[in-house]
Amino acid sequence: MQKLARFDDHAEYRATLGIHFQGVLSPWGDLDAILLWYEQVLVALPDHHAHTEPFRKLLFTARSERIKAIKASLTPTGAHRKALQQILSRVSELRARRIVQCKMSMKRDWIPMQDEHESGEGGVGMLAYADTHGKCREFKSKED
Repeated sequence: MQKLARFDDHAEYRATLGIHFQGVLSPWGDLDAILLWYEQVLVALPDHHAHTEPFRKLLFTARSERIKAIKASLTPTGAHRKALQQILSRVSELRARRIVQCKMSMKRDWIPMQDEHESGEGGVGMLAYADTHGKCREFKSKED
């Protein structure tokens, strides 16, 4: 009986659990569920990652109504996720084609490529002189 009374009156347990500590009659199942959730949050949003701090603070200090409102305002991500997957697929496809094109361009006699990296002859973005492609004509402004 004395052990039970000491447990029910334990100051540290009361300070830690607050109104939820009711001795042996405490809602241990609920407290265990909260502990499990807390551990999951800390695994998903660890302390050593500075960018997770605002989210931990929100989850641990905000009222549940605020979190529910944020969740309700979020748009479904399914469509965005599908579009992102398509973009990533297309980028991978294009990258694979560029690699083949570069390998082919190493064989100069086969397929010359603009901005030839082997010969150092660049074409894109280079200034062509007027004599190269015909003479530049003088500009004559019209009078008003």
